[in-house]
Amino acid sequence: MGTASGAAAPDRTLGTFLRACRSRLSPAEAGVPVDSPRSGRQVKGLRREEVSVLTGISVSYYSRLEQGRAQNPSAPVVEALARGLGLGTQERGNLHRLAGLNPSLGPPHAQAGVHPSLRQALGGASSAVTLVLGPCLDVLAANVPAQAVLSPLGTDVNLLRTLFTHPPKHVFFTDRHSTARILLRALRANCARRPQDSHLSDLVQELSALSSDFAAQWALPEGRADSGGACTLAVAHPSAGPLTLTYRTLHEEATTGQRLITGSPASGSRDSQALTYLTAMSPSL
Repeated sequence: MGTASGAAAPDRTLGTFLRACRSRLSPAEAGVPVDSPRSGRQVKGLRREEVSVLTGISVSYYSRLEQGRAQNPSAPVVEALARGLGLGTQERGNLHRLAGLNPSLGPPHAQAGVHPSLRQALGGASSAVTLVLGPCLDVLAANVPAQAVLSPLGTDVNLLRTLFTHPPKHVFFTDRHSTARILLRALRANCARRPQDSHLSDLVQELSALSSDFAAQWALPEGRADSGGACTLAVAHPSAGPLTLTYRTLHEEATTGQRLITGSPASGSRDSQALTYLTAMSPSL
């Protein structure tokens, strides 16, 4: 039945889902400090105020979402809720759909080619910059922080083409020499592991023709093999300024040669603040 004024009742489906997710997550699991174990806590799970702390969303707006008085939250708000409430891949997709958003993490054609195990791991990624790289160093999929950092590069990003063929005035990698050394080491390792992969040989031929810098560096004696250890990359983001992240390979899928990469700033640094800002405010999200 309608209300006395004839207005339709608010749709509380999204709110019911959020309330269920909030109720099952304890403060300890979420890392929220509790005043005292004897504080007489009556709420099952998290309080709305605690969700606000975890997500950066105001209590009043979050309350309206649960009550059905606010509809269609933006993608950054939905991602903040998914991270703060610790949602897995399936639940995150449900949240996006209830909010009227597409849960895809990257361009549909690229995302479809990501190995399922890596796609699942990416969907449950934290606030760190996390992405899936193909053997040719194409960005196949990226979580929201990674999309924010890479937003100046547009879509269908290949890290090698970005470094060697973008006009010099469009500087993204601030230490191009160090970045080139890291990326070329990774490319050499991929070529050694996948000698029959024509995409790799085609990429080398293409970049050799387009960039004399690439051709010269590729012709140099090989450096040490890619160890898969940590490496540091610095970029200049037009919205946040200098940003330095330490990257590690979390997992490599042997069949496809795809890698799950994560990048993190130093704790408490300006880089950490810049990444938080980009994740919340980047217009690409």
